[in-house]
Amino acid sequence: MADRAPHPLVEPGLWVERIGDKVFPERMPALFLDRDGTINVDSGYPSDPADIVLRDDIVPAIRAANQAGIPVVVVTNQSGIARGYFDWSVFTDVNGRVLELLRDQGAFADMVLACAY
Repeated sequence: MADRAPHPLVEPGLWVERIGDKVFPERMPALFLDRDGTINVDSGYPSDPADIVLRDDIVPAIRAANQAGIPVVVVTNQSGIARGYFDWSVFTDVNGRVLELLRDQGAFADMVLACAY
């Protein structure tokens, strides 16, 4: 989309990305999952998409939430950005790989929330 901002930053240091066009009712349960160490194997400060490996035990849970119509929200603090190890474009690539690997296994996230702290 030509009019889309390059990054969904709502203010410096805060990323809010809605994936897809589903609208969920208010007061609906949701599954909030930390990214590094819960969805993917924690490798410290992941900066190379090729290094991303999903945890085997989480994909069935995400898939079950998807099938039940429960929104899945990925939350992550990215202190590597605050420390200057990488920037939001590296985060975009790494997070894109996480979402791609989920899709490859029949699971998906509805939203990503990230902070650079």
